[in-house]
Amino acid sequence: MKNFIVAAAVCIGMVLAATAAQADFVCRLDTLNNDYLSVRVQPAGSAIEVARLSPNTFVTVEGSPQEDWVKVSIPGRPPGGWVFARNICPGQPQ
Repeated sequence: MKNFIVAAAVCIGMVLAATAAQADFVCRLDTLNNDYLSVRVQPAGSAIEVARLSPNTFVTVEGSPQEDWVKVSIPGRPPGGWVFARNICPGQPQ
């Protein structure tokens, strides 16, 4: 029982830490006048699209930008992938 309580506390702590880390969001959309931001499997506009994000969607930036691209994960929504870096803003949507 004690191990279960410790494991539950660790899981709750991880969820709270992940929630606090969500400080980036989709602030701009694709330049093709779409109403979404494309998430791609590789950092290239010609790469396969794996997801579409709506404005103000929270994302977690993973690692450093590569050229003009940044790798993101979407909390609670696999898969993550690459987005054009200028479309992601830090902080909370206004």
